[in-house]
This record gives sequence, C-alpha cells and structure tokens, in this order.
Amino acid sequence: MHEAINTEGGNLSATAQSHMTQSHTAVQQVGTIAAKADVAHLALSHIADFGPTATIDPTQWTHWAQQGYTGQVTIGNDLQTITIR
Repeated sequence: MHEAINTEGGNLSATAQSHMTQSHTAVQQVGTIAAKADVAHLALSHIADFGPTATIDPTQWTHWAQQGYTGQVTIGNDLQTITIR
C-alpha cells in the first residue's frame, strides 16, 4: 500500500509543487520502491493528480506505477477494500 501523486504537466505554483513533491511520492517512482521492497502486489491509495486533466486515468497510472516493477498494480478507488495476506 502506497500513496502517490502526479504533477507532470500541472500548473501548481512553485511553493505547492515543492510541498507536494517533498511530502508525497510521484506515481512514476512507486514501482521502483515496490521492486526494492520485493512486494508482489502494489496498491495505490491516497492518490491525487495535479496534471493538466486532474483526473485519475487507471490505465496511465498503472503504466506509470509499473516503471521498474513487474508485480501486480491496483489503483485504489474510494471505499475499495483490498485483502492483505
């Protein structure tokens, strides 16, 4: 389970961009973290997109999250439950 944001192509102020990147992980980096942790399933929760459309495109987010990672990726939805074994 990992939080993630996207700021690519967004128009956040320099202050907001700095805050977001210092306190959150870019979705484009979570795959590398999951691979280093040797997890079989990466689930993204507490996600936000500050890009030009400001919408979560599950296909694009899965593509970004799989960079450097070959395991299963789930892009979380509100009220979704995931069983952890």
